[in-house]
Amino acid sequence: MSRKPVRHALEYAAFRVLAVGLRVLPEGLALRLGGTLGWFAGRVLGLRRAAVAANLKLAFPERDAAWRSAVARASWVHLGREAVAGGGRPMGGRG
Repeated sequence: MSRKPVRHALEYAAFRVLAVGLRVLPEGLALRLGGTLGWFAGRVLGLRRAAVAANLKLAFPERDAAWRSAVARASWVHLGREAVAGGGRPMGGRG
């Protein structure tokens, strides 16, 4: 068995634990922290950087590298917020 699936499973588990842990916070704060968590995963840790870059290049060949990089950064932030929003947290409640 390749080490990649194990690493991916561990990344996912850590991300979900953090996202679900944010549920105890007020909604607005939790979503901002989720966005920061997503930014950290993509920008600082560089998770799947090569795959994201390759997929964006395939999807948007007419766009330059700076545009694709900005889309990748925004996508990681969005992923972090959505992980918190979809982590079983009742939205529209406290916040």
